[in-house]
Amino acid sequence: MQTSPEQSRWREQARAFAEEIKPTVDPLERKAEFPLEHMKRLGKLGLLGVAYPKEYGGQGADTFSMILCVEEITKVWASLGLSIGAHMLGMFPILCAGTESQKKKYLTPLVLGEKLGAFGLTEPGSGSDAGGGQTVAEKTENGFVINGKKIFTTSATYASTYIVSAISDKSLGKKGISAFIVERDCSGLAIAKKEQKLGLWASDTAGLILDSCRVPLENILGEPGKGFHVFLQTLDAGRLGIAGWCYGIADAAFESLLTWAKETGIKTGLMENYEYAGGALAELATQLEAAQGLIRNACQVKDAGQSYTKQASMAKYFASKVAVAACDVALKLIGYEALTTRLPVERFFRDAKLGTIGEGTSEIQKLVIAREVLKEAAA
Repeated sequence: MQTSPEQSRWREQARAFAEEIKPTVDPLERKAEFPLEHMKRLGKLGLLGVAYPKEYGGQGADTFSMILCVEEITKVWASLGLSIGAHMLGMFPILCAGTESQKKKYLTPLVLGEKLGAFGLTEPGSGSDAGGGQTVAEKTENGFVINGKKIFTTSATYASTYIVSAISDKSLGKKGISAFIVERDCSGLAIAKKEQKLGLWASDTAGLILDSCRVPLENILGEPGKGFHVFLQTLDAGRLGIAGWCYGIADAAFESLLTWAKETGIKTGLMENYEYAGGALAELATQLEAAQGLIRNACQVKDAGQSYTKQASMAKYFASKVAVAACDVALKLIGYEALTTRLPVERFFRDAKLGTIGEGTSEIQKLVIAREVLKEAAA
């Protein structure tokens, strides 16, 4: 897909970084070692703040430039790509709802990669319901006391700041939810044991335990009771990130398949004579183009300052389907060798499934899309 000179520049820079670290990927992934040093280097290169304002250490580029960077890095290492996405979730709420002093204190070091951010929303029993959490925040004379538990928080073990949702007024339902910046050294905050997962072994996933966690008054993010709106905005942005992440996996699986076809399949006549193989390649090539088009469109709508909830959900829903399908087809056509660690396809296959779950399941995306379509029809 054609890109502007600036978009191409950022994509090439991310691609060069990804190629440089490629020899380290498999050893670190097998050891489930979090890529902390890689994240720091990404910050120094400006790749964590591509689409963030220059006054906070960013590069001031458009959203699609950032997504292209996520795609290129994910093609080489999905765990690192996901870590970038999680970091963005820890930054975006501060950008869209933070005060100027909060942005200078917390956002700038996150953009520069000096600190790592995380997003604490999911709780036991409320994975797909952003407003169904039970964590509570009680206001005191000196600040807030937060009690509750968060689960499946990406990069929780290594983050320095966490954006946390909590109910500050139970009588108001979702309108009583507030957002807070919780620092790593806050009294009453503990990190739960790291999760062992199907894939994405080097991506850190753990929980947050908030046991009378004390947060100063100035660390509320936005107005009290506006947290649910902040989190919905963040999920829209996060869905763009995960869509790019899914596209990166899909493209990597497709390229692996093409490499195999060139080296083996075409020589043996399989790709020419096996009707399923040709049809599958055509289907995947078309789906990849369509996924990238949906992603770019959502980015453009976002950068135009318009609501992009529908576009972000469409991009995320479709790209996640393509990622799973591309890995499945690559396994089927390549065969047994694709199940071994000699090829990265088995890793892509394990990693891809998260795309249909994280940032809202595929079922939730369809509900969001339908709601937005009906809203437009009624307008």
